[in-house]
Amino acid sequence: MITQQEIDQAFSEYKNLYGGKKEDYFALLYLCKEFKSTPEEMQKRIAFGGNDYGIDGFYIDAYKKILLLYQFKWTENHLLFRESLKRLIDSGIVHIFGNQPNSNKQNDLINNLKSQIFENKSVIDKVLVRCVFNGKVADADRSEVLDSLREQLEEKNYIVDQYFDRQVEFRVQFFSNKEGAGHLPSSPKPEFSVDFEYSAEITAEDENTLYSGFIKLMDLYRIYKQLDRRFFERNIRFGYPPDRAPNRAIRQTLKKIVLDEKESPEKFLFKHNGITLSVQDLKKENSKTVLIHPRLLNGAQTVSSLSTFVEENRDNPLIEKNNHLLEKVKVPAKIIKTNSDDFIVEITICNNKQNPVESWHLRANDLIQLTLQEKFREDLGIYYERQENSFSNLTNEDLEELGILEHKSIEIKRLAQTFLAVQGEISKMTNLSKVFEDQRTYDKTFAQKYAEGDLRKIVLGYKMQFMIRSIIREISESDKYAYFDKARNLVWSLLIQGILNHKDLNKICEQYGKTLTKEVGYKEILKSLTSNKVKTVIGQAILRGNRQKDVADEKYEFLKTNEFYKLCMDIAYEKFSWIKQSF
Repeated sequence: MITQQEIDQAFSEYKNLYGGKKEDYFALLYLCKEFKSTPEEMQKRIAFGGNDYGIDGFYIDAYKKILLLYQFKWTENHLLFRESLKRLIDSGIVHIFGNQPNSNKQNDLINNLKSQIFENKSVIDKVLVRCVFNGKVADADRSEVLDSLREQLEEKNYIVDQYFDRQVEFRVQFFSNKEGAGHLPSSPKPEFSVDFEYSAEITAEDENTLYSGFIKLMDLYRIYKQLDRRFFERNIRFGYPPDRAPNRAIRQTLKKIVLDEKESPEKFLFKHNGITLSVQDLKKENSKTVLIHPRLLNGAQTVSSLSTFVEENRDNPLIEKNNHLLEKVKVPAKIIKTNSDDFIVEITICNNKQNPVESWHLRANDLIQLTLQEKFREDLGIYYERQENSFSNLTNEDLEELGILEHKSIEIKRLAQTFLAVQGEISKMTNLSKVFEDQRTYDKTFAQKYAEGDLRKIVLGYKMQFMIRSIIREISESDKYAYFDKARNLVWSLLIQGILNHKDLNKICEQYGKTLTKEVGYKEILKSLTSNKVKTVIGQAILRGNRQKDVADEKYEFLKTNEFYKLCMDIAYEKFSWIKQSF
């Protein structure tokens, strides 16, 4: 294990020779100890300074035929690998293994790495990206964020294969400086052999290729059973719940084919609109088609309905007896071979038009959404539903496996409104489409700091929205405060500030900030804040802002403006010493 004292000593001893930052010497010492070498011999394999394209160090083990690419983080927080892995995905792998021109700005490490790879090209059979930090490997392995980035990086294996002109294993693994050697986690098989009956093949100028035809429904089921929820990761929504009409219709048709034997398997083709898959690559082998890294872009409800049908009838002897009928069921299919994430998003939108595609659906797989999902799960045992219908498709067993303690979820739209409320962006709370469509507004709304802060405060602000209506109703029953019924978002935003400025905030967080339950005690705190402070603040703001006539004329638009919120906060500061706080 490398210690802070050893890093301090190495930095003091070698900084004038090699330069760089103190953290760079973690990499130097680790590789020296790992491969029993000296700093003088190893320094050419270390990135001192920037422009590293996501690589902090490398080593070629000619005996084991492995190229090792390293990322180092002197931290216990596995999420800090996020940006460097993304840099490796976006430009690093292409720069190292692709046909990219050299740059005078690139780190010397990259020049040395490319030279060493070229010299050992015939020897290397495996490329491993090792991420070394001080935390727990298990935490990194079960991270939604790192799992997504690991998958995106491993899908770049085609670039590595092209460079070596043969198949080379390309994997990502996490190592702990404190725990010792890590391991290669089991990875779902990226290749699946299916029955696909071709009808057309079209390649566009951008080299994206479309294959159309018919695919066996059970082949899709087998892919799903192996990849599980990962099969739907590229989709913007999970399958709709089993009781929805389309899903009932699919199961009913399968019943007529398999259990009742009243319809032929071919009938399914006539009743189905078809599914869409994306693949990293596709190979034709005799009568089979091999799909590399398949992802379902459209058709989640078909696959989930089949899964439900099979599970519900598992003990029915007719399932085994008529399995040959089930194996004959096919669906129309489009298989799209592409390496462009942007193109996949575009395809997904176009292929989900039978159900409205909202702007927030398109953000489901953003890194900040994955980060929030992971943090809510790890810190509070709460499920964050970034993908539509994903929570309703989880069984109790799934929830237990994920470590989810709550049987309610936080929803992406409502969370966006909560963030806007704490920011005082009252005018944007009723127009969420623009929030998700405009990149700058979206980035500000879902600021990274929220995922790194105290999530209990977010939960307190989030679940206010489910209690606030009844609180407002009690106040608005008085003619004097009838306008309160039109000020829901303003009251919500001010209540969040009231809680964040509360003298007992830590106690309230501990008592009410860990679940989505609408506790009576928490509601009483909100009612007290509304009656004793928020009501006073808004009333004073109406007087100071000369809005009495607007209220008398029932013109309430001013209650939905950022300007009026700011006036309210000025008065809240004067009367109650409230400072605008954040989560």
